Amino acid sequence: MTSLVPAARSSLMTPTNMRDAMMFADRLADSALVPKDYQGKPGNVLVALQWGQEIGLGPMQALQAIAIINGRAALWGDTLLALARNHPGFVSIDEGVRGEGDERHGYCTVERRGQNPTHNEFSVADAKKAGLWGKQGPWQNYPDRMMKMRARGFSLRDAFPDAIRGLYIAEEAQDIPAEPRAVPNLADAAPQPSHPVVAREGSMREFGAEVAGRQVERPLSPAEDDEALPLVSLDGILRELRRGRTTGAPAPVVWQAAALREVARAESTTALRVFREVNGPHFASIAGQHPDIVAAVEAAIEARVFAPIDEPEPEVAE
Repeated sequence: MTSLVPAARSSLMTPTNMRDAMMFADRLADSALVPKDYQGKPGNVLVALQWGQEIGLGPMQALQAIAIINGRAALWGDTLLALARNHPGFVSIDEGVRGEGDERHGYCTVERRGQNPTHNEFSVADAKKAGLWGKQGPWQNYPDRMMKMRARGFSLRDAFPDAIRGLYIAEEAQDIPAEPRAVPNLADAAPQPSHPVVAREGSMREFGAEVAGRQVERPLSPAEDDEALPLVSLDGILRELRRGRTTGAPAPVVWQAAALREVARAESTTALRVFREVNGPHFASIAGQHPDIVAAVEAAIEARVFAPIDEPEPEVAE
């Protein structure tokens, strides 16, 4: 049985607060000993450290076990199995590959204490239907293992969602097409651009030197008023932002105001970059319904990055 180092274990390599974590992430991103996904990307390092802490991995284990694929954090299949084996409810696992032709398939049966066994299969026919069979890379070189990994990922996520916390298996995430994301070209922006925001009553407005108060586009729907929007603060706290209790402002208003406050209080460009990268998945998700709101926050971040903040000078011991 594979054992994991509890995240709570204190060591030289375990940051204890957000400032230490950011400095730690910066140093690791400069190292050639971390995987390429993390080299030069302190935001990715910070995300991996946070995920590792939540699922029980130490910092260095997290960097080796967690991959950032198409903007998603994913676990390599062997780590996924290790997390399940380390769970107190784990009883057994039976997996392999069998069959011939299009019926050949990877299978995985997982038994968790107090529950019926969870069984999943992934066949050659399934791979062909998904456009994976014969695909250049692992599907061409190791098709049996890839089918087994798919079945393993399905079964372990079904049986141990509390241990895996919704993470994909990396072998599966690699086959998910990257979602295109439009990024505004801020180099062509006017010196004093107008930024769209959401007014308290729920209508979109633009505020700027030339268009102050001009009403734009669409009102927010009642469903959008009631949604909860996630945002990770500079302190590393994940918040689910909803309609304002006292003002009645809809969730997008509250989210945008909170995001802009975080941008305004950032003390360094590194903090801004980490804030953007940690919230990248949230920005992408929210932009699907509220592109103007996310664009305004992105513009505020870019404005501060291109007008450099005075970086705090390192403390020198006397």
